Amino acid sequence: MTGSVILEILIPFIGTSLGAAMVFLLSKQISNNLQKILTGFTAEDVKKDLEGLQTMRNLAKKMSFMIKAFADAKTRYGVPEMEDSFFTSFPDGK
Repeated sequence: MTGSVILEILIPFIGTSLGAAMVFLLSKQISNNLQKILTGFTAEDVKKDLEGLQTMRNLAKKMSFMIKAFADAKTRYGVPEMEDSFFTSFPDGK
């Protein structure tokens, strides 16, 4: 199981690293706009993105509300009983 977890972590890391390497190696051959899309913009550009900042603030407020609501429900109603887990494997692929 530990090996599969490590592999699941490594696959996105390797993909991201290879993508960044390709952008770096091909930076002279790709257009400036495409390079910005692939590598991101500057921190100053992020501060100018009023819509994105508003979206993140609203998301944070909604997440905070949900966390508080779950905590309140847990104290009022308790935690639901969970069934024992079952693992089903279909090695033949059917």
